[in-house]
Amino acid sequence: MKTFKVIGAAAMAAFLAGTPAYADMEEFDAEKMLTDLENQLKLSSEELVKLKPALDAKSKELKKSINESVDRGFVELEALTSQLDAASKDAQAQLKEAFSSEEMQQLRDYLNKIDKEAIKQATNELVAQLTTFLKLTETQILELKPILEDAFNRLGEILSKLAQEGNKSLGEFKKKYEALSEELRQKMESTLDREQIKSFNQHRQELRENIEASLFST
Repeated sequence: MKTFKVIGAAAMAAFLAGTPAYADMEEFDAEKMLTDLENQLKLSSEELVKLKPALDAKSKELKKSINESVDRGFVELEALTSQLDAASKDAQAQLKEAFSSEEMQQLRDYLNKIDKEAIKQATNELVAQLTTFLKLTETQILELKPILEDAFNRLGEILSKLAQEGNKSLGEFKKKYEALSEELRQKMESTLDREQIKSFNQHRQELRENIEASLFST
């Protein structure tokens, strides 16, 4: 029996993308986050000095987690969320004595927002891989975006439901996965040319095998 591992809605990107790429990390630079919090919390020079090491560590984890997800070709939402949450809690623990309760709450809110942006960034990078791999035109990208977003959400719902129900066989996963993937192919068929469809089918098969190996363990 195979054991199902939890993965989020962003896993649909793995269904479509596989060439490693690296995200634009400016949003997650420590200096950018430090400036944001300085303006938001009106921090003193002393508080900024104490905040910087915590944000340096948080920035490093954000970039590492995003690039690992992109390199693997999909986002394991539960694992990525746990990684980012742990880094946020570490940062908060370092600053608990230096910040007021109100400042700590604003810091928690800010770090939570950054974590969500990081997960979205990883997903966007994977979708960008799809557009590059299939050589989509701007018109095709505009037409396919709502279709892909719907597919992301539906796959996420399927995977979440399977995980909530406990251990599932690889065969059951394949059945649900193939049904959704075939529906997606049919929706894309009128937008893609023959070569793009051929590439999509070939790449879909290869990535399916990769996802199965990652989501299920003996």
